[in-house]
Amino acid sequence: MSRRSSRLASLGYYDSNGIPTINYKETPWRSRKRRRVRPQVPEEMISPVEDEFPVCNTFDAEEECSKIKLLLSMLYVFLIIFSVGLAFLISAMSIYRPEQYIEQPCFQIMYKENFKLKWKEPKAEFLPNVALASLGANVVSGRTSASYNWKRPFFCKLFRTCKLVSPGVVIQGSSELLPGNCWSFAGQQGHITINLSHKVPISHVTLGHILKSVSPSGTTPSAPKEFSVYGKKTVEDEGTLLGTFTYDNNGDQFQTFKTEDHSEDMFSSVKLKVNSNWGKPEYTCLYNVRVHGMISSPYSILTQPHGACFVSLSCPLHPQPAEADGRPP
Repeated sequence: MSRRSSRLASLGYYDSNGIPTINYKETPWRSRKRRRVRPQVPEEMISPVEDEFPVCNTFDAEEECSKIKLLLSMLYVFLIIFSVGLAFLISAMSIYRPEQYIEQPCFQIMYKENFKLKWKEPKAEFLPNVALASLGANVVSGRTSASYNWKRPFFCKLFRTCKLVSPGVVIQGSSELLPGNCWSFAGQQGHITINLSHKVPISHVTLGHILKSVSPSGTTPSAPKEFSVYGKKTVEDEGTLLGTFTYDNNGDQFQTFKTEDHSEDMFSSVKLKVNSNWGKPEYTCLYNVRVHGMISSPYSILTQPHGACFVSLSCPLHPQPAEADGRPP
């Protein structure tokens, strides 16, 4: 007779003759497996909703929630440690940069000083220009250096098609400077005399030249370097020195310089004398010259020294001939 289990017999595993009704072999693992016993709930207390969605074990839910909270807290701690470490690393990298205390403060100071210097002097576009051909200014050819004699091709001389650029190009007031559109004189020293459109006390002088980036060769050795400005009450006098300046070859193309204070003197002409250039021994080029000054009386604009006329009620339709002072009408 085979061994029968009392537990299986109580559960109805054997029939009346002691033969197993189910071919089932109980193993030690299955006998030792912990079985969860769900609480028995009366049928009348089970609702249709609870039947479709069985109630979860409250003990297991709390255990899962505690695990999730533990993981989130560990993640928060890791993020805080990572943020603090990253901030410390950035500060340490900035501390161990010796050039920060040597080069950067000096660079910042120089940048601020240059920024202040640029704003100390006004821009040429915001100052009145009395050396402007459209207002009546002109170049005194008798008191201006001779133009540089370029070696022109034979057909240019034969048909007279290649003309030299005259000194009057420097008072055209063009804001766009093109390479080659300049007046040049031989050597590194020369001068130009300009009759102003009005008698004014000269406050600033602007000199213009093309930039190195515009030049085909990438350099501008023919640009003027050191120059002097003389204010002249008449064309014949020697003039009053208003200052000696240096044009920066690496700076802006239009550079404005403040002259010495001669607010009580009214000048009708200006002599610009170039003392040296930036290394071209054959010739020196001048692209643009501007003379700035404010007319003392607002009504003096109607009395032009060179016959120039503005549109106004008291201005004649045709300009009057200039006086016999050697100036063209």
